[in-house]
Amino acid sequence: MTSTCLDFAHLFGRDELKDVMVRSLLSDCCYYGARLHGFVVMSHHIHLIVTPSETEEISDLIQKIKRNSAKAINPLLNDQERAQLKDQIGLNQRTFWMRSFRGLLVDSERVFHQKLDYIHTNPVRASLVGRPEEYRWSSARMYLDEVLDDHFVLSTEKALRLF
Repeated sequence: MTSTCLDFAHLFGRDELKDVMVRSLLSDCCYYGARLHGFVVMSHHIHLIVTPSETEEISDLIQKIKRNSAKAINPLLNDQERAQLKDQIGLNQRTFWMRSFRGLLVDSERVFHQKLDYIHTNPVRASLVGRPEEYRWSSARMYLDEVLDDHFVLSTEKALRLF
C-alpha cells in the first residue's frame, strides 16, 4: 500500500514527524489486530505491507491508519508545513492525506519479497542512506534486529519500544 500526503507536500521532513507517523502506524496495527510485514516513511508518502485482521477490510484499516496519524501529526505541523497544504485543506474533508491509496494484492512469496525489497530500498534510491537498515523510519533495520514474529510479521510491541 502507498499513501501520499495532500498535494505531495513533504510533511515528513522533520524526524519528529516521521517518529510520530511510525508510532501511530505501529500502535494502530497492534490495536486493530493487523499484521504489519514492512513499512517505510518517506518525505511525502508511506509504503507498507499489511494484512488486516480477519474481521476488517483493508480499506477500513487504511482509513483508520490515515485518520489517526493525521490527528497525531496535524497539531505538530509548523507554519511552513501548513503552508504546503493551504490550497488543499478542506477539499473532500481532507486535511493531511490524499483521498485514496494504491494497493496491490501480494499473492506469492516472490511478490512479497519483491515488494518488501522495494519498500526497504526506497530511502537508498532517494539517496538518504547507503544501506536500507541505516534508515530509522523503515522496517529494514527491524528485520536485522529480529523484531519479527512468525511469517515475516513485525512484532509491533517490540517495534514500538524503538520509537
